Amino acid sequence: MHIIEGDPNCDSVSIEGMLNEYVGYLRKYRALADSSVGHHRYYTRYLLEYFGRGKRICLSEILKVKDIQAFAAEYARGHGRGSSHGMFSTLRVFLRYLHIKGHADCDLSEAVPTLHRRQLSHVPRGISEKDAKQLIESIDRSDDIGKRDYAIIQILNTYGVRGVHIRKLRLEDVHWKENRIVFMPAKGGKRIIQHLTPAVGNSLLDYLQHARQQYPPHQEVFLTCMGTPKPLRLSGNISCMIIRRLKYAGIKLPDGVSQGSHSFRHAFATRMVCGQQPFKYVADMLGHKIINSTMIYTKIDLPSMRQAVLEWPEVSS
Repeated sequence: MHIIEGDPNCDSVSIEGMLNEYVGYLRKYRALADSSVGHHRYYTRYLLEYFGRGKRICLSEILKVKDIQAFAAEYARGHGRGSSHGMFSTLRVFLRYLHIKGHADCDLSEAVPTLHRRQLSHVPRGISEKDAKQLIESIDRSDDIGKRDYAIIQILNTYGVRGVHIRKLRLEDVHWKENRIVFMPAKGGKRIIQHLTPAVGNSLLDYLQHARQQYPPHQEVFLTCMGTPKPLRLSGNISCMIIRRLKYAGIKLPDGVSQGSHSFRHAFATRMVCGQQPFKYVADMLGHKIINSTMIYTKIDLPSMRQAVLEWPEVSS
């Protein structure tokens, strides 16, 4: 860790150096798996860059209770519950680490608020149809990244799957002849089988044929586009992409709406519920093994929202 000399009032350190030191601590003393270390690195980098100045940070600026609580409140307003839980948990561990290593006079981990929620206590809110359309249309598909991001968001908007479903989707899961796409179980759920819509199929073909091409070592559909292509391993890969695309499109989602994949998931579930689909069917399409997980959508204001739902066109024989 390299302290900037000549400034006794600011213990400025390299963000990358702090991250590497912290990751080393997690591996040596907490024996975390690579995936867990990756999550800690992602959330801690977000925190340090939030408070930092370029590539460096003055630690004294994040070691104040009021600033930690203000950061946590702002993060929770702009992210879903899962992302907020991940950030808050990481923040507590990181603040304890700073105290253990002598970077903080006291343990400030208790300054991080606790997320409390009673069962079925909130009404899930998703991205609006207008914003979703604007977002999709704003993506420039002239480069590899644009083709990949367009296909990912098409899938999220069409099927309401989780970000982890996107990251784990394999080439063999797209059944072109049968015109279907399969998402393997995630988070204790069950397999999801969906019809491959023209919009999703065309976006996938464009990405696979003109951007991804062939990378034999990897069977995952979606890969990184910078450097040597590799699978998207972290949930932050999808969330950061969506946040970046929303910003580029000039879309500011209302408070309480996730800026990650869950905004599309909630919107998908809302469309199905308002279309009067049976809850068992909704649960199947969301990949819920236990229908109680789907019951949160019973709190949606159905009478009001059904007035805005377009009639589903009948298929003529």
